[in-house]
Amino acid sequence: MILEGDFIYNGMQRWNIGWATPNYAGAFLATLLPWCWMIGGRRRKRGSGRDATVAMGVGLGIETVGYFLLTKTYSRGALVAFATGAAFYAAALGWRQMVASWRAWTLRLLLVTACAAGTGFANRLQPSAIAEDGAVNNRLELWHGGLQMVAASPWRGWGAGESGRAYMNWFQDMNRTEGYATMVNSYLHVGVEYGLPVLGAVIAILTALLIWAWRTARGTKPDAKDRSLASRLLHEGDVIAAAAGASLIAWAVANVFSTLWIEPKLWIVPVASVLVVVTATVWRRDRRWWLALISGVVAGTAGASLLWLAGIHWNKQCALRIEPQGDEVVLVSPKRPATETWHVWPDTDVLGRTPGKEIRRWLGMPGTPGRVVVHSPFEASPAILSTSTTPVILFGRQMERLGRDGVLGTGQIFLVHPMGRTPDAAVTTSCNVYPNLAVILPEIDEVGLNAAWRLWAQGCGARIVVSPGMGTDIRAAWPAVMHEASERQASR
Repeated sequence: MILEGDFIYNGMQRWNIGWATPNYAGAFLATLLPWCWMIGGRRRKRGSGRDATVAMGVGLGIETVGYFLLTKTYSRGALVAFATGAAFYAAALGWRQMVASWRAWTLRLLLVTACAAGTGFANRLQPSAIAEDGAVNNRLELWHGGLQMVAASPWRGWGAGESGRAYMNWFQDMNRTEGYATMVNSYLHVGVEYGLPVLGAVIAILTALLIWAWRTARGTKPDAKDRSLASRLLHEGDVIAAAAGASLIAWAVANVFSTLWIEPKLWIVPVASVLVVVTATVWRRDRRWWLALISGVVAGTAGASLLWLAGIHWNKQCALRIEPQGDEVVLVSPKRPATETWHVWPDTDVLGRTPGKEIRRWLGMPGTPGRVVVHSPFEASPAILSTSTTPVILFGRQMERLGRDGVLGTGQIFLVHPMGRTPDAAVTTSCNVYPNLAVILPEIDEVGLNAAWRLWAQGCGARIVVSPGMGTDIRAAWPAVMHEASERQASR
């Protein structure tokens, strides 16, 4: 078993215990430890005091190992999830049970405190450490963008696997360079990628399961005269249901701080807990089971609505309104008249891995259009270029969308650092003159095609603009060179 990975906190290794990250390991332990409490939480019955003591001793021994491993992950989210699970477990069993087992819970608290202090985890819980931790600040900024993304596309979402990429392109601060694959929050991840209806359903199911676990733990009343296996299981049903519910709520809370649901192996303990809760609910023949479903629907609707309203609030403060429409993203500037729509096909070789960020940087300059449609680089070749009367910008290898015939529409067309072949030479020599065409060529020719594109542009009567000192990547001169090219075109 791998105990140490390439994760460091304050010079100390964060253990991942064979999982991909320490946060995964911490979440797994937080969902597993409630079942250890069940081992030591069996009721004392007449003549079984010694058995209960042994069970409690074994349980505490296992718990101690679990607490140590949990603190060695240095995962604050996992610790919060663990504490929430403990609170649910104790509350579900009731005050009398808590008073009866106060020594065990005091010992557990001391063990966790000792492990946190001994491993140095306690230092990571200091308010000053949290305030200065980049992981916390990055999460808050990412979640802020996630709320905006939810409001921008509340019903359909941005598409599976698109949350991190879409955030970096359209919502991340233009001066930040952190990369993200997910929203580092399972609920925002689901809401952003699949839409608020799916998120609402997830919250509804979780809420219903937790209510069922609570009602089972609080409402189990075994028959003292019945010695059957079913009765004996029911006798321990409150502890089992409480452990299952605690495991589920720990899983739910841990998913707030990381995107855990995408790891299949992390579902093992939660799924087992779900089966226990559902089985116990059916076994008890709870006639009011449907109330939990209604409560779940209310909670799901309320949770999704709150996220949507928060996103709307933050979007009102943005300079651009961003709207995903299938494979396209529409950017609208409310402060500028949208007299015409510009169409853009980006290329990561020219604009870097986040071309949307560079397009937003360009739209922040004066005189830029009020509405821009950014197309997917993998979109099928459109006929818009031969019939379009609106401005079009093609980057890098997107030049292939010109087609082999070289027939263009009457709208403005900007070719930025072209990397593909020019239209056929036979057509080039007799092509029409396109005064609305501008070709931006790099001063440093990295692909060896500048001469061909310069010749083609001259033959078409296009304006040629050189981005100074640039190779294929235009970001160092962007957006100034584009602003210059558009001003020159406007003056023709």
